[in-house]
Amino acid sequence: MIIHIKIMRTLIFSVFFLMTGCGWLLGDDGVFRDKSGDYKTTPEFDVMEVPSGKDSHNFSENYPVAKVNDNLTSLSDSDAPRPMPMTANAAEDVVRIQKLADEQWALIEVSPGKLWPKVRSFLVAANLPLNRIDARSGIMETDWLKIQDEELLSRFQFRIDRGVQKESSELHILQMNQSDVSNWPTKSDDFEQETQMLKDIAQYIANSNETDSVSMIADSSISSSGRINLQEDSNGRFFLSLGLPFNRSWASLERALERSLFEITDRNRSEGTYYVTYLGPKNEEEGWFDWLWGEEEGHPLAGKKFLLNVLTKSDSEVSISIVEAEEDPTFDRRQEQTLLSLLKGNIT
Repeated sequence: MIIHIKIMRTLIFSVFFLMTGCGWLLGDDGVFRDKSGDYKTTPEFDVMEVPSGKDSHNFSENYPVAKVNDNLTSLSDSDAPRPMPMTANAAEDVVRIQKLADEQWALIEVSPGKLWPKVRSFLVAANLPLNRIDARSGIMETDWLKIQDEELLSRFQFRIDRGVQKESSELHILQMNQSDVSNWPTKSDDFEQETQMLKDIAQYIANSNETDSVSMIADSSISSSGRINLQEDSNGRFFLSLGLPFNRSWASLERALERSLFEITDRNRSEGTYYVTYLGPKNEEEGWFDWLWGEEEGHPLAGKKFLLNVLTKSDSEVSISIVEAEEDPTFDRRQEQTLLSLLKGNIT
């Protein structure tokens, strides 16, 4: 009987708790009520007083704005920069093969750290045995292979370099015939084998649907920051610093000028000078640019003539500057920076 009374008391207490507890937990004043509007009724308190001589910086009402250092031209409120047209190579394929004289390489729009596992995956899929792997140098080398219908054994070296643009990579391949010499040649012994291998791996990477895994070693060792930068000299003039030898820089700039809406009227390779005319956006092809530029007659620099100068700084670096063909007081640093930025986005 005593047990039944205890059970009854427990049941009554449980029911009472559920009836009152719902309000305590879920009601307007409950623990789990909607608190999203509580800030509206929060009382204001006096600003905390910090003793004299103590640092009060951390008790200020506003967060400090970090100071930003950049080398871009300062503009007045009434001199807003014009929006840049999209670079021409933005819509190109992720993988493309580029050639210059007897050099060729694959340009891939991913960082070196992301390209490294894609190359490894290709070598595994193609059943190519590896003899050496150096992620810090971005190099993979195969063992000796028997190529169909070829008398000599071959081996291949795959080298990943950072691309000109940020978050891009270059893949170079070197082929070597079996011989008594163990050192790799400066150029492939069989250019056709190099070409075929480059086409095969480029197609594999282009068709790859794998998720982007990353080699942390390759990513940290091979910079993905790119090899081109907009800089300012001691006289306040802007120029492009390009980490490529002169021959390749000269050819790359020619392609970039065409993509950047320039017309090349003449060139002097020995002096490193392109004579160009800036055409500006074409209304019939890119009519929406009129709205961007805010002028019905088109871009204010359209039709103006310039000189692009390529100056060798070292065996692997050049500088590119732009000057007016005829002195023009209306051509200012902002416009100089704008045109060089346009070229910067199109050099590969």
